[in-house]
Amino acid sequence: MVGGGRPPRYPGRRATPWLGWSRVPGGCRRTLDPSGALTAAATVTEHLRLGTGITLVAQHDPIVLAKTGLTVAEHQERTVASVLDLRSLVPLDEDAILDSVRRCSKVVILDEANEMCAAGAQVAALIAQKGFEDLDGPVVRVATPDVPIPFSPTLEQAVLPQVDDVREACRELLEY
Repeated sequence: MVGGGRPPRYPGRRATPWLGWSRVPGGCRRTLDPSGALTAAATVTEHLRLGTGITLVAQHDPIVLAKTGLTVAEHQERTVASVLDLRSLVPLDEDAILDSVRRCSKVVILDEANEMCAAGAQVAALIAQKGFEDLDGPVVRVATPDVPIPFSPTLEQAVLPQVDDVREACRELLEY
């Protein structure tokens, strides 16, 4: 049973929400078990890559940025990165996040939402509260500034996190 009977919640896109979902988590089926409880046949966190140098935690569309940015950072810094895809926020897979923090000791959180009051802030708080002793540097967040998302596609790209932002955050944290 996932989340004590509550169905997992999958966020929509931050940018251009009128375009709909660009990536729906695969294999999610909600069913009732014999006792009548709601279960979900999906993992709440997917390890896209396992590494020991740095962990990048992201959800939904920023996963593409995470993979691209880490590939460049890994090549430059000669390290192997771990990528966690948070497929669900409720329930949040705390064990997978903290296990990755223990293994890598450095964390970058990529979030398409605003910096304040976003899922990335909750993940950072979780790591600070329960995984602080395992860290070898600050928890770095790459997120959208606290401004409205512009309607213009050009301005939208200027506001949202980009591959260069991810690469730079990884590089700075690896040098810490």
